[in-house]
Amino acid sequence: MDKIIEAQPIREQVANIIRKMIIYGEMQPGEQISERKICISLNVSTTPVKEALRILQSEGLIYTIPRKGSYITKAPKNNMLQTVYIRSSLEGVAAFFACKNIENSELAKMKSILDRSNELLEIGISNEICDKIRDLNDEFHSIIRNASRNRYLINQINSVRNIDQTIRAVDLTTLDHLVINYNEHIDIYIAIKNLDALAAERLMVSHIRRVGNEILGTINT
Repeated sequence: MDKIIEAQPIREQVANIIRKMIIYGEMQPGEQISERKICISLNVSTTPVKEALRILQSEGLIYTIPRKGSYITKAPKNNMLQTVYIRSSLEGVAAFFACKNIENSELAKMKSILDRSNELLEIGISNEICDKIRDLNDEFHSIIRNASRNRYLINQINSVRNIDQTIRAVDLTTLDHLVINYNEHIDIYIAIKNLDALAAERLMVSHIRRVGNEILGTINT
């Protein structure tokens, strides 16, 4: 089980750890969740655990029976996939509006990220390289979201990104996988640079759904 990091909100860390346990089959569909066991394992109080369970319930990953406890939902994989599709649609809308509002400085940052990613891919695969590429990918998507200039949309995306980030923690670090991601980012960048809003939206939706389906295909739940 992962450890708690003081600098991050404890409830979010606990929720993230439980999600990973579901993803890796350490918690099975229908299994009852022991709040006491989680508290002991993570050395945290009951309050952040209860808050984490409420987060997971809102995401459809667990359900609660009054006076009995909380349980892993019967089909967590389906709920995760639905969340990925929701995020893809929202990110697609962000890409659409980014074409209307993006500034040259933001396009330059996107190009710099792609250039750096290419340099890292040429070095080869290692845990350190993969972590750096993931960070660059997150920054790439963040620029597009912010370029939409729509705070409500950004907040909606952030509300579904926690579960999405957990799903992406599943290790898919083959060179082929990273190169496909890189090439799709290139296509999205070109569409936004050309101010082709419809293409940017379509490419973004396709990109996120492909990644989600590929990752969830490795999960045996």
